[in-house]
Amino acid sequence: MPPQEESHRLQKAVLWAKAGTDDYGQHTVGDPVEIDVRWNARRRETADPKGSPLVLDADAVVDRVIAVGSRMWLGELADWLGTGSGADDEEIMEVMTYSETPDVKNRFSTRTVGLAHFRGSMSDA
Repeated sequence: MPPQEESHRLQKAVLWAKAGTDDYGQHTVGDPVEIDVRWNARRRETADPKGSPLVLDADAVVDRVIAVGSRMWLGELADWLGTGSGADDEEIMEVMTYSETPDVKNRFSTRTVGLAHFRGSMSDA
């Protein structure tokens, strides 16, 4: 039986991992990949590292380290590519927070990202 951190990620999401920043300080992303997640759509408020308020629209349990500034979309990669990149821009989320919590025996970690609606266009990436 897989550990709890792996057994509950039954949804698919498309991830564009952060690749760097451009000359204007905007995050650039790489090619899309499909990952397993547990996506929770819930609106909540937290604080960014500087203490400013930050509103999150969803969170997702993921299987890997994901950099802040990456982008995610709930759905399968085949669906994204089938619609033509950019058709669902309003549903793309940007990773705003990342946390990792090890289990009691420090064997497995639960990795969670906080997501907010992405205000740009993927065609700009």
